[in-house]
Amino acid sequence: MIGGILWIFFLLIPSIGFSQVNRLTHQHRYREARQLASYLRWLHPADGWQERPKLLLALELAQRGDFCEAITIFNSYHKNNPSSIRHTQALIYWMKSDWKNCLLWFQQQIPKKVLLNEPNLLIYYLRTLGETGDLNSLLKSIKLYRKSLEKLDNVQRDRARMLALAFCGQVTQVKQLFNGSLNGYSENIKIFWLATAQMVAGKTEVAREQLLSLRMSNDFILSNAVEWRLGHSLAEPTQVLDSIARDIIHQIVTEIEQELKYKNMTNFKSKKLYVTNGLITINFIFFLIANVLGSSEDADTLDYLGALIPQKVWLGEWWRLLSANFLHFGWLHLTINMLGLYFLGRFVEVAIGSSRYLTAYLISGVVSMLAFSILTIQFGDKEQLLVGASSAIMGLVGVIVAMFLRDWWKEKSRIASKRLSFVLLVVAIQFLFDFTTPEISFLSHILGLVTGFTVGSIFLIK
Repeated sequence: MIGGILWIFFLLIPSIGFSQVNRLTHQHRYREARQLASYLRWLHPADGWQERPKLLLALELAQRGDFCEAITIFNSYHKNNPSSIRHTQALIYWMKSDWKNCLLWFQQQIPKKVLLNEPNLLIYYLRTLGETGDLNSLLKSIKLYRKSLEKLDNVQRDRARMLALAFCGQVTQVKQLFNGSLNGYSENIKIFWLATAQMVAGKTEVAREQLLSLRMSNDFILSNAVEWRLGHSLAEPTQVLDSIARDIIHQIVTEIEQELKYKNMTNFKSKKLYVTNGLITINFIFFLIANVLGSSEDADTLDYLGALIPQKVWLGEWWRLLSANFLHFGWLHLTINMLGLYFLGRFVEVAIGSSRYLTAYLISGVVSMLAFSILTIQFGDKEQLLVGASSAIMGLVGVIVAMFLRDWWKEKSRIASKRLSFVLLVVAIQFLFDFTTPEISFLSHILGLVTGFTVGSIFLIK
């Protein structure tokens, strides 16, 4: 009991609080972030949190226009934290929007290995390259330092991508990031970067109006950024990007679109998933009928309701190829399959549409049952009884594999590649489990997977 209270007090509360501090910092609400950090540092004195309020105070002062006092605080902070000199120096250049001197500083003082090991400093470097018009270096650095950026949280990683997109005039994708992981940014920051993207995209007048609306902001850091933006021409991507850089920005745009696509596929709140819900209902009805007539674990009852028995299929009872997919041997068998259908079915139904989803499901189930019957008659027990929706569900896995493979192969989508790897790992674990569990039919599972993959590939051809 005491341990639980201590865990909540010294770990859980600080963790939630630090996330809130970071969110407030991203919104440039430095005063609120400093006040919260001042309380939290006593609960978690390690990891530099004792000094965090001091840094936030410096940013708060700079935001109010007192840059001299802010720099004084930074200099005093260096005495106790020598390793922070690089980060605070970058902050000073950022506060003043002194990007030309910032670029010289990076070129002369910051070696590549430092950027590799300090991804937060890398964000300032990327911004500097964009502000000074070196878009090729900006994009190539994102690719070069990808592993370092992946060490950051989602907000900071997407901040790097947002910089590339904004300086390359990709207005739509910048909006998508601000509607997603960067939604916590303040409205003024969103306006600034959207105006930047619009300016590059050729919508100069609209962008200038938006920037001028920020000019009178009480945030002097933002005002400096606006003055720099209005006083310096941005690089024109179509004129300066080489072929490698064009490929990189295309890849970033594709990643954003793929993430939005998969996000929409997993947003089920507004979707009416009639097929998935209907299939689950039918499976439960068959299960209840089996228990009313006898037992779902009784072979004679399952045989009567249409379990797959290869010999009987061979003698003309072809309807068993379909009905066996809706019968289950006991509550555990039904529960596992319906959970799989609930999660996988919803995703596939949203991804390829209800009619194609139902077609893929039924074809996977029927074809795998037919192939199982043929192979069993030739090489196995002709009287073997088989029931369950797992073959059809493995067909849905096959459709998902086809979808991710298509996106990875055609659009070089990294998110599709990662999800494909994960799905294949799950399939491998499933087959390992099948091999070690005699009651489960490995053959029917792999037949369902192959059938679903084939049907899904056909559906996805454009």
